[in-house]
Amino acid sequence: MRHELGRAMASRAAGLRRVRRLTWSIAGAGAVGAVVLAFGFGSHAHQASPPARSGQAPAGSQGTVGDPQSGTPLQPPPANPLPAQGPGQVVSGGS
Repeated sequence: MRHELGRAMASRAAGLRRVRRLTWSIAGAGAVGAVVLAFGFGSHAHQASPPARSGQAPAGSQGTVGDPQSGTPLQPPPANPLPAQGPGQVVSGGS
């Protein structure tokens, strides 16, 4: 009986060691992946906009908001949207 109890305790300890090792391996891989993603997105964000010349505003920024890729300013819609037709208020996910 004691032999079986000792073997069960040793088996449990070995299983816990395996789980601990696996947990640390996954955490390490996640940390490395996070660093790689942060570096990739961080370096891309710095390249997105060209530097402005001193004394001049960047292209496409004459008081309008626009698409930074094409430099085209955004424009309002030609007419205001019409009010919704129907019987009252709709609650998303409501029952």
